[in-house]
Amino acid sequence: MSAWLKGGRRCWKIFDMSLKDSYLLRDLDRTLAIAGFIIALILMLYLGREIGRMVYLLTAVLALISCLLWLEIRKSHTFEFHHKESRTLTAFWSICFFVLYSLSLLSVHFRPELYQRPTLYFILTALTTGTIACEILSSGRRHAGLILIQVVLLGMSIAWSQLLIFPSLLGVDPWYHSDLTTKIVNEGLIPRGYEYSKLPLFHLMIAATSLIAGLPYKLAVMVSVSLGQIICNALFVFLIAGHLFRNYWTGLLAALMVIIANHHIYMSYWSISNGFAAVFIPIALYLLFFKFGDSPRASFAVLYLVALAAIILTHTIAAMCMAMLLFVSWGALVIYRAYDHSGKDNRASLIRPVGFTVAMFAWWIFAASSNITSWFRLIEWGFSIDTFAETDEVRGYVAVIPLGEQLFNNLGMFLFFAFSFIGVFYMISRRGSGSSFAMAWVGMAPLAIGFISLISGLSLIEQRWWYFAQILLSIPLAVAIYIVGTWK
Repeated sequence: MSAWLKGGRRCWKIFDMSLKDSYLLRDLDRTLAIAGFIIALILMLYLGREIGRMVYLLTAVLALISCLLWLEIRKSHTFEFHHKESRTLTAFWSICFFVLYSLSLLSVHFRPELYQRPTLYFILTALTTGTIACEILSSGRRHAGLILIQVVLLGMSIAWSQLLIFPSLLGVDPWYHSDLTTKIVNEGLIPRGYEYSKLPLFHLMIAATSLIAGLPYKLAVMVSVSLGQIICNALFVFLIAGHLFRNYWTGLLAALMVIIANHHIYMSYWSISNGFAAVFIPIALYLLFFKFGDSPRASFAVLYLVALAAIILTHTIAAMCMAMLLFVSWGALVIYRAYDHSGKDNRASLIRPVGFTVAMFAWWIFAASSNITSWFRLIEWGFSIDTFAETDEVRGYVAVIPLGEQLFNNLGMFLFFAFSFIGVFYMISRRGSGSSFAMAWVGMAPLAIGFISLISGLSLIEQRWWYFAQILLSIPLAVAIYIVGTWK
């Protein structure tokens, strides 16, 4: 046995040395950028022949451009970021923000159409977003709190201005959650027979807010779940990016990017359990990557377990995403340590992803059997898109939408994801760290699931995965903006 163990250690050392000396892994960002360029070309051919929708070709084209751009940037960029602080400019942009923000609210209040926000509102909101970006680039660290407040106010305006112009709820799913929450408030207990009877955290949060503040369901959702999503996602994306790159302006840019992401806006006014559960994902990742050192404090371990438990008790898709992200982060840290890091990293432990996955399935099987049954039924049906919609009918609707309108509706999201590739390449390069290496792959994982689901015809409810991806990829997107902005 001892000889076998010694032989195993010797083989691992040889494999470890081969990884460190590998030409492909020496500059992994360059290798993956070249591979991404080739894959993008193949995707262009596949999407053109098999899918036949020009708007999907745009994804491959933008990915190809990002790969080529990084290959050029990495050769000529100094990657020495110098931030010039100006109190005068910061004050100027801050005043501009509050003036434009006030005008945007007034434009909604005096709108000519009762159930439609005027075009002027969107123009003023775009200018408001630009003033925040300019303020970030001229601010000092002491202004970070003020800018975060402005980012939160912007998120509230974008989401709540759409909610408040209608007398009732928006969307289909919120009405189901409203019915269950109303029963909890009226009966004083969680009724049986609902799909969310054993996944009640979302509904209990709203019910408690409604009872304590005496608010109707819609307002209770706004001041609890919706506001919590905006604040927590902006704050913890800021904290993660700040720790990864050791500067505050990248974190502020990342917070701004996640707030204006289309699926984040969607989940901020279309309040459902899945959107609320995603709030705990960046919280858990922040605790895992930056609060678990050689001897983590018990308080951080408790908070980490609470965040994971909250995900399991809120929504199944978010729990599946969290389990996948934990395995991806573990694998990324193991690979990084093998070829570039000789020290021991206690975050690269298989106990955490396995433990969470076991707890997740245990809760589904023993306490929420209806959810695990639905999950196995979807596997049996092959995740066919017909499970959720009539394919021919959906394709018929898509066929009559003009190409220009499809591009207008999707270009923002495609640019968000494609441009973030530049930041991902930077994070996995030798200029990054083990944490940035792992976070890059963590952000790419839900994007890959959503994209594969889309082009393959399977139905994994890709919009939910894109929502997770936008939260996590806002960090490399902020890095990409700063890298391109300081290039040459």
